[in-house]
Amino acid sequence: MDNGTAVWIGIISFVSIWMFVLGIFVGRGTTPVKFDIEKLQKELVALKEAVLKKEKKRLKVDPDTGTGRIDLSFYEALKDTKKNVRSSDTPPPKKKQPEKKVDVRPSPRQIKTASTGQAKTGDGFTIQVASLKDLKAAGKMVNQLKAKGYPAYTTTAKIPEKGIWYRVRIGKFKDRFEARDMLSRLKKNKFKPIVVRK
Repeated sequence: MDNGTAVWIGIISFVSIWMFVLGIFVGRGTTPVKFDIEKLQKELVALKEAVLKKEKKRLKVDPDTGTGRIDLSFYEALKDTKKNVRSSDTPPPKKKQPEKKVDVRPSPRQIKTASTGQAKTGDGFTIQVASLKDLKAAGKMVNQLKAKGYPAYTTTAKIPEKGIWYRVRIGKFKDRFEARDMLSRLKKNKFKPIVVRK
């Protein structure tokens, strides 16, 4: 065996034995270096709190930029319209009021629209309050809206593979801006309207 190899084997053996002895001392708690575990845990908690405060400060919205709230009314209106469409198969809860007879015969324009399956576009805008599968429910809603002073009417739309739907709409407007007053009034009366092209 070479002298250099013997020296390396001796060094590795010495280091291994020394590490073993140190392991025994540490396991018994007799090492010259002592660690205060409680102090270390407290420091770790303080560091975590500092990092959390820094992240909160970094992600916080500046209060000078306005209310800090995002206007999601359009999204809410779409979500509620979906609920109206999905829940139209179940009749609305009945109120204990005398029912009025409703004459909901579609106009010639509505019949033409239903027969072609296409709605006329480009005639401006209108406000859609609901899209219902049940003609009677649509007529009842039109009467309720008319009783509150809204110029409500129904249109018929033929949707492929879903059949005929009755849309409750209000007014005729040349642009979206013109419809905003009526839209806000409807929202105050607990409706969920949206502005659509006629």
